[in-house]
Amino acid sequence: MTYIVLDLEWNQPPIGGKAAHVPFPLVGEVIEFGAVKLDESFTPCEDYRAFVRPCFYKRIHPYVKKITGIKESTLKNEPDFPEAVKLFFDFCGDDCTLITWGPDDLPMLCDNMLAHGLSTDVMPPAINLQHIFNMQKTEDNQQWSLAAACELLGIQRELPDHDAYADAYHTGLICSKLDMVEGIKNYPADLRPARHYEHTVRRKKAALYPEHVLELGLGFYDSRRDGMQDEDVVTPPCPKCGEGMQAEEYIPQTKDKRIARCTCPEHGEYMSKVFFHRKEEGYDTMLRIYPINDNLERILAKAGKRKKAQLVTK
Repeated sequence: MTYIVLDLEWNQPPIGGKAAHVPFPLVGEVIEFGAVKLDESFTPCEDYRAFVRPCFYKRIHPYVKKITGIKESTLKNEPDFPEAVKLFFDFCGDDCTLITWGPDDLPMLCDNMLAHGLSTDVMPPAINLQHIFNMQKTEDNQQWSLAAACELLGIQRELPDHDAYADAYHTGLICSKLDMVEGIKNYPADLRPARHYEHTVRRKKAALYPEHVLELGLGFYDSRRDGMQDEDVVTPPCPKCGEGMQAEEYIPQTKDKRIARCTCPEHGEYMSKVFFHRKEEGYDTMLRIYPINDNLERILAKAGKRKKAQLVTK
């Protein structure tokens, strides 16, 4: 049995925007893997680190950028999630157990796998190290930060916080200070992290729009005009194949919303809708792609007539 300590960093939906539906709300997109393999004495001996090029939230959330130091330029030439997660499981090997500090990383990993159409059946068993730490060192049930746990155990942290590899390495050092054999033996099965988050959809009335099939946070722009020049606005990605679609001229619905018919040669017609939210940092810009239906045909036609009428009166 091999034990792998895993830590992830993930991006968030844009400020003022909603989570992408894949088809459940994706509350975070993995942008960094950090992992260490433990030897027989549960001490770090090998490591794996990979940045991940985002697909759903291409602009780094300001808070994430602040605490991790990760920028868009850091990720633009990195592997995408399917490749990075394959390399991670290759590093883990066939017979392993994952160890995390807290209950959040494993559900986030599974959510991202599902979002990319990957099966979570390959997920190995997992242990939340905080439970063993609490049983052996604190005899309480509180959530300890990684920094506080290291301080209690006299572990000198020389690497920065909120770095996936550094956090995995420090978690591995905590393992070396615990009786892991005894802790694993007594680890309750019902405390194993959930495979993925529960996602429910509640609808009180029929929606005016169909459920959108793709949502992208495009980040902040100085003006709406600048936001309309974003590559994903000019050639919206097809939700099925990811190729840029041919978009007709965008029609204003309101001063903060633009809509356009767009076409994928292979998968047909969709409607692209751009949203602007005025913030201190600029215009937070979001794109949604909807499958065309009769209701959207009427909305596009109505918006087009209104635009023509406005041009005539000018």
